[in-house]
Amino acid sequence: RHVCYCHTPPRALWEPATHAPRVRNAYDIWVDSRLRQYDFHAAQRVDRFVTNSETVARRIRKFYRRSVEVIPPPVRIQGDGQAGKEYYLYVGRLKREHQVDRVIEACTRMERPLLVVGTGSDRDRLGRMAGTSVRFLNTVPD
Repeated sequence: RHVCYCHTPPRALWEPATHAPRVRNAYDIWVDSRLRQYDFHAAQRVDRFVTNSETVARRIRKFYRRSVEVIPPPVRIQGDGQAGKEYYLYVGRLKREHQVDRVIEACTRMERPLLVVGTGSDRDRLGRMAGTSVRFLNTVPD
C-alpha cells in the first residue's frame, strides 16, 4: 500500500507563473511538459493521498485528479483565539510568491507590531517597504 503525505505538488512544475520569471525556450517547455507527464503518472500509482491543508488538497485534486484526505498537523493552540494582542508574527521564507508584502503592508498601515522571522530573496524589498512597527529577526533558534 502506497500512502503519500504530500506537502504540495511541485509548484515550479505545475504553476510556473508563480515563480520567478525566466526566459523559456522550446527545450525548457518540452522538458517541463515531460516532467509534468511523469509526475502525473507517478501520482496515479499512489493508493491514498493525505495532506495538511485544504489549499494543498485543491492542488492535488486539480493537478493529479485524485481524492485526498486532509489531516491537520498536531499543533497545540494556546489562548482564547484572539490574535495580535502584543504583536503579530510571520515565520517563513521571504520570497515574492509567499506574498509577505501583504502582511507587512497591513501591519504598517495599521501601525501594529509585526515580527518577521526568515530569510529569502525578497528580504531587501520587504525591508524597504516596512514601516517602523515591523522588525526583521532573520533566523532565530527553536
